[in-house]
Amino acid sequence: MFKRTQKKGQNSHRIILFTSSKIKTILAESTEPQHEQISLTNKQAEALKQYLEVFSEELEIRSLYHEELLTTKKRDRQLTETKRVVFSLRETDQTSGDALAYLKEKMDILIREKEDLALKFLSFKEKLLSDAVADVRDLVQNLLTEIVFIDTDAWEEGLNYYRTRFLMQREQEEDDELKDEFIPDQDRLDLAIHEETLEELVPEEELAKEKITIFLSKKYYQQLRILIKDYNLLITKIPGEFLFKVLETPFEELKVKLKQQEMLSFDTGKELFALKREQGILTLKTYEIIQTIRSRLLNISGSIASKKFSKNAFNELINTARNEQIPIAAKKAELVKIITRLLRIIGELKPGES
Repeated sequence: MFKRTQKKGQNSHRIILFTSSKIKTILAESTEPQHEQISLTNKQAEALKQYLEVFSEELEIRSLYHEELLTTKKRDRQLTETKRVVFSLRETDQTSGDALAYLKEKMDILIREKEDLALKFLSFKEKLLSDAVADVRDLVQNLLTEIVFIDTDAWEEGLNYYRTRFLMQREQEEDDELKDEFIPDQDRLDLAIHEETLEELVPEEELAKEKITIFLSKKYYQQLRILIKDYNLLITKIPGEFLFKVLETPFEELKVKLKQQEMLSFDTGKELFALKREQGILTLKTYEIIQTIRSRLLNISGSIASKKFSKNAFNELINTARNEQIPIAAKKAELVKIITRLLRIIGELKPGES
């Protein structure tokens, strides 16, 4: 219990004060929680004044130590998250490299097939328009005999993996966000560190900060009110997890710890900055690669799907060639239309070209 040798009437000036183990010792407070209002003796007030005067001289250094502890904790959290993102981007970079090689191989095969088909279709069209051809059935049969499509069914497992990995990886707006990311500078990094409030940083670790109400004589009230105000203001800024370190560490020891903490914070920030830089570079790189992969996947899927339309057109070629009801001139004209459509299907002709 506090010793009270004076009546509250003699100490009519009221101040609210955060407690600490040293404050409790100075005021001879018991370990039991105190909820009453305390009237200080002159001896207690003098001891409190001496403690707070020393604390006031140390306040700047203790405040800096608190800020370094806070900054280091925030950077540690950012470092952990950034490592996760960078490791994921590295994996994507590696996977995308494999995907590019695989898809290029398949694209090259399909391009060669398309070029071969184009030559066959154009040669057929040239022969078809020759006056020497009186019966087109053999001409159509020879064309279709020469055409053997590449079996792409065996590709489906690999293509499905990359479709899932890259086509379904992100929505377009998320890609746009990735594209807009840039390498951060140190100023932006420091700003981000201090934007987060203490409550957001460690709400679950915030310890209770005990307050007591003390009554002082006018003399000590005038001497202590500014000191207590500065002291209380610092306490309100410090998360509970740091209170003991900031308040109770001996001052000479704390100055050494401050330098150590500054170096630790600097090293963590340096590592974080390097990873953020790598994250920015990898983000832009993987964005461009992923866009290439998506384009190739869509082109390959389109080429495979076009085979179905080509086969339908082949049936039309056969049926038209065998139709005895159509005059040869009209039959040739119809076959030219079908071949032109086939050239468009494989991308050899654009709409409107013939």
